[in-house]
Amino acid sequence: MATALLMGACARQPPRAEAAPSQPVARWAELDVARAWPSASAAFPSRGHGVGQYLIDVRVEPRYLGAYRNLSRGQTLPVGTTLAAFHRDRDTGAAASIYVMQKRSDAEWEFSVADDEGRLRPQQSVELCSRCHAEAPADDLFGVPRSPAAPATGMPPGEAPAEAQLLDSGSVAK
Repeated sequence: MATALLMGACARQPPRAEAAPSQPVARWAELDVARAWPSASAAFPSRGHGVGQYLIDVRVEPRYLGAYRNLSRGQTLPVGTTLAAFHRDRDTGAAASIYVMQKRSDAEWEFSVADDEGRLRPQQSVELCSRCHAEAPADDLFGVPRSPAAPATGMPPGEAPAEAQLLDSGSVAK
C-alpha cells in the first residue's frame, strides 16, 4: 500500500505515530521496498506538512516515476501508482512520519500515515489528507518542486515561496 502525497497545506505537523503498548500495530508492508524507490526530486522543505519543520523526500514506485515527475495541471497518474513522502526534521535530520498515497481507481487515492519505522496510524488520521489533496491541481497531487525563473519571484530557485515551486504554480507546463 502506499503512496503519493505531497505538499499542500495539509497538517501543521506530521503526526508522530505511536502505538498503544497493548494494541498490535500493523506495519506498512511496502516500507522496505519503498525506501529503495527513486526520489522524485531532491528533498525539499515542506510548506504543508509541518510548515517548514520537515524536509520531504518523495519516493515513487519506479514504473510510475516518469509520469509523476512530468505531471502537469489536469493530468492523472495510472491506477496503482504509489508514492511515499519520507519526512525528516529539517534541523536534526531525524526520521519522522511517512505519508503514503496509493491510487485505487481513476478518482480515488488511499492515504496512509506511518511512523519512521512503518507502523501505520489509524484510518481516521487521513481524513485531513484527503480534504487537502482534493484541492491539488493534478490528480489530487501537488507535484514535485519546480525551479521558477528568478525574475518571476525575485528569489533564487529553491528559495521561492512554495506556491511558485509546486505543480500549482504558473511555472508548470500547461
